Amino acid sequence: MSYYDKTLNYPVPVNETWQIQDSSKVKTAMSCWRQYFFEHVLGWRIDRPNIHLIFGSAWHEALAFLHLEGFENKNVREAYNKHFLPYYRQFIDPDEDEIYLPKTPERAYLALAAYCIRRQRDARDYSVVYHDGKPMIEIGGKINLSDKRQISFRMDTILKGPRGIISREHKTGSSTWNWDIQWHLSVQIGTYSHVLYCLYPENEVAGVIVDGTFFKKTKPNAKLDAKDPLRHFDFLSVPIYKSPAAMNAWLNNTLWWLDMTEWNFNMLAECSDSDDVLHAFPQNPESCTKFFGCDYLPFCMAWANPLRHIDKVPIGFKVEFWNPLDEPVTVELEV
Repeated sequence: MSYYDKTLNYPVPVNETWQIQDSSKVKTAMSCWRQYFFEHVLGWRIDRPNIHLIFGSAWHEALAFLHLEGFENKNVREAYNKHFLPYYRQFIDPDEDEIYLPKTPERAYLALAAYCIRRQRDARDYSVVYHDGKPMIEIGGKINLSDKRQISFRMDTILKGPRGIISREHKTGSSTWNWDIQWHLSVQIGTYSHVLYCLYPENEVAGVIVDGTFFKKTKPNAKLDAKDPLRHFDFLSVPIYKSPAAMNAWLNNTLWWLDMTEWNFNMLAECSDSDDVLHAFPQNPESCTKFFGCDYLPFCMAWANPLRHIDKVPIGFKVEFWNPLDEPVTVELEV
């Protein structure tokens, strides 16, 4: 199950999280190996709050409560006050809220109310699955892909619906434009499907539903808000069923990227700061401008061999290694 060889000498400090691979790390590798190097080998991350991660995590806290307690209107306030807000306030002070409009606590409360209205319609059709007496809400663990490969995972829910067993995964965003396309071949969705197939009979698995809540960049307007307080939100659900053939394709792709991760770590052990360039974890210049742009672009532009610069963490960055298994879960599995 090893991704790096403990007998080798690496030109950078070894961190045990190198052994832990999940969908997020595979996705980073697919985007750019050099980004993977900075983010997951060195652990360099931007030293400022990431509103999208913070808000999304707080949203997950609230929805986990609602899936357990029910989507009645009376539960919205508790989901907000005891689950969303405590998590959110660990990172964002009240006087900073408006900086991050539309992802603000005020709108989160309204969005939770709107979400419950939607879910009340199908609450009779879906029920939480239990495993060893525990509800399958906020599930984490490791799952085997082959005799030498494991992948870590975190799932939001496992539910029983009218078509069978599903996982409903919660996402937040700002726009629905092309949003649904990204999930069909996603490593993450394939991993969730793999977990379902390993836990339940094939004929009972109905797939994954990616459940998106979108906080539109609308401006406050007292007259419009009084007429339609939910005008600031869109909702979109994407059901994805992966056949056994599609799962084989996902497995083949995922194993290839994990094999390449091991190959890059082995290559890294042969590199040094005296090399003209870093041969391991190569750059992918086609990804430099994706989304909001890569945080590591200035480093790639300035350094042919970043090994010469690892003795000091750059200004504006901190060292923080991602380990999906660090976060608490309701159910921990090793399949």
